[in-house]
Amino acid sequence: MKSKKQILAFICLFITLTSLGKEVSENISSSYTWKNVAIGGGGYVTGIAVHPRYKDLVYIRTDIGGAYRWNEQGKNWIPLTDWIGFGESNLYGIDGIAVDPNDKNVVYMAAGKYENALPHDVLKSVDGGKNWVKTGLFQEDDSLKSQNRFGGNQGDRWIGEPIAVSPSDSRLILAATRKNGLWVSEDQAQTWSLVKAVPTGNLIRSVIFGKKKTGKTFPAYVGVAGIGIYHSPDGIKNWKLLPGSPKQIQRMDTSKDGLLIVSDRSGVYKYDGKNWTDISPDGKKWYGAVSLNPYNTDMIIVSQYDYRLNLPFWLSQDGGKSWENINEKSLLQGSVPWAPKNHFASATASLVFDPHYPNRVWMVDWYATWRTENIAADTVIWKNYEYGHEEIVPFCMLTPEKGVNLISGMADVRGFRHEDIDKFPENVLHKEDNMKDVTGLDFCETNPDYMVRTATHGTDGSRGTGAVSTDNGKNWTYFGNWNFGAVGRVAMSATDHRIILAAPWNGIVKRSEDFGQTWHDVEGLPSGIVKQVWEWHQPLVSDRVLGNLFYAFYKGKVYRSEDGGCRFSCVSEVPSSGLYAIKTVPGRAREVWINADKKGLYKSVNGAESFEKIENVDRAYLFAFGKNAPGSDYPAIYLYGTIAGEEGIFRSDDYGKTWKKINNDKYRLGNNPNCMAADRQVFGRVYIGTNGRGIFYGEQTK
Repeated sequence: MKSKKQILAFICLFITLTSLGKEVSENISSSYTWKNVAIGGGGYVTGIAVHPRYKDLVYIRTDIGGAYRWNEQGKNWIPLTDWIGFGESNLYGIDGIAVDPNDKNVVYMAAGKYENALPHDVLKSVDGGKNWVKTGLFQEDDSLKSQNRFGGNQGDRWIGEPIAVSPSDSRLILAATRKNGLWVSEDQAQTWSLVKAVPTGNLIRSVIFGKKKTGKTFPAYVGVAGIGIYHSPDGIKNWKLLPGSPKQIQRMDTSKDGLLIVSDRSGVYKYDGKNWTDISPDGKKWYGAVSLNPYNTDMIIVSQYDYRLNLPFWLSQDGGKSWENINEKSLLQGSVPWAPKNHFASATASLVFDPHYPNRVWMVDWYATWRTENIAADTVIWKNYEYGHEEIVPFCMLTPEKGVNLISGMADVRGFRHEDIDKFPENVLHKEDNMKDVTGLDFCETNPDYMVRTATHGTDGSRGTGAVSTDNGKNWTYFGNWNFGAVGRVAMSATDHRIILAAPWNGIVKRSEDFGQTWHDVEGLPSGIVKQVWEWHQPLVSDRVLGNLFYAFYKGKVYRSEDGGCRFSCVSEVPSSGLYAIKTVPGRAREVWINADKKGLYKSVNGAESFEKIENVDRAYLFAFGKNAPGSDYPAIYLYGTIAGEEGIFRSDDYGKTWKKINNDKYRLGNNPNCMAADRQVFGRVYIGTNGRGIFYGEQTK
């Protein structure tokens, strides 16, 4: 027989385990599949690495969207960095990429989106990019903690790769920082040391090894901005400045006979080991990408660089004596139906001859990756390959209960009506207008054919407008009499599509009662609840049942209007922290939820007059309501945040009482997620918009 103490201990243990069970989420991630919504938005591909020994082994790097490996069989890109979590989002900016010439499985990345943000590191993979480890080039407690290292999304990110592996010795790696010097590893990135002979304090890029041996090793070349090219004949030790070298080097390439070709902001130059020759195709201009054909070193390709669209690039077949403009003889076969033709060759970052196919050239630019099978043909046919590469940035998403499942508002390219989330859209939203950033979306709950969107152009806040749709987002008509500059968030009445509230930047919220034709000031709300375009807060919403109710949240205060948005008054307060949104529950009158980032998730069932905290949510970064689970009369709730100390993406089918984790470490999706929506027509499907990896959707498939 058990003693009273034993029984008491058992009861305490049972209570403890029961309490923990209420807090710890169930993990159903194995039943979920994660993919990108197919957009074809691409993004700035700032570099490409083609393996010199293994056919069709190609990697690209991007400024804000991580890195990708090419799949020749499927003609698509395989993302390599979705394992990076929210706390390490700076690693999504890839400032350089390099393959090991002697091993098809080893690849390195110089990772760091912004110079003075953390973390930064050289990442290494030994299995073709499936898994990565940090090499520890920059420790958080070292002397370089607050100084310039890598800057994948900063100026000069298009300049040649700052990292390279010696063809003669895989142990030898060079890694150049932005302004903290050149570093070398002699043990495959286990340890690093500073190359003191190369100056610090200047931008260092374009690190390459030559293709002609000097003794037992290959020489190395490094471009130092404002100074010139440093050269080491043995790869790491004897560094000297090449006399007469260009001073604003963009990219370099070498041939097997020792020829060095350099693109510079002042021209294109050839160095034969003794003398420099200016071989610029079109005068003293800013040139970017450059490459030598390994099958024929007299064949050189080079591009002009600028922050413009459809830039020229040239081919020489006689070592730079004469040139032809390839743009003038190019035929584009793009895979993205909505992409404008002038996106081609925009801010071209890199051109590379493929060493396994005589005249094949890869090109990467502001929007895409292109390839031609014969650069020397009379008509040069270019195909772009964008499946898998999604680097676009969404501002907002709309998931109506009827009609199309998803409509997106995007930075730079307006947005899309996604009739099939696994196929590229045919058109952008209202392609005739020039409002390239769609910042707000809403629809009428009782009739989703009626929709509204707001948009802006540029970042100064002076230009903006909006549009309305009567056919579920297929066609749009501009607002009338909108003279309030850039506009951010928008809300439409749940029962009367004529009533719309729109929030201009740093201005008073406006109200229309005639479907966007005329506008008047709303009373009772603070001015400037939306500050600028590049923010992700959602401060304005309509009740999803009662058409006369609207809500707003700003600086911890919750406001409500009961007269269709004419007048607001403060009705309660909720802690405000980090990224926040106020949302209302489909099918539930007067139910209002607010996420306050690290201060948690809050709900109200009385029209925002009072809120209660969802106790088992430690952090609510993003959340959304979706189609209810079978047998449930309450919408499913999705959360990107932390529950019981565990970070992840979660779903609750019971009003937030219990949570199920739906992602794993392979899909941490930590690239600054900025908006979240759940499908109102498909149970279990959730959409997550990121700041550089497009839109993901997770779907329960088991």
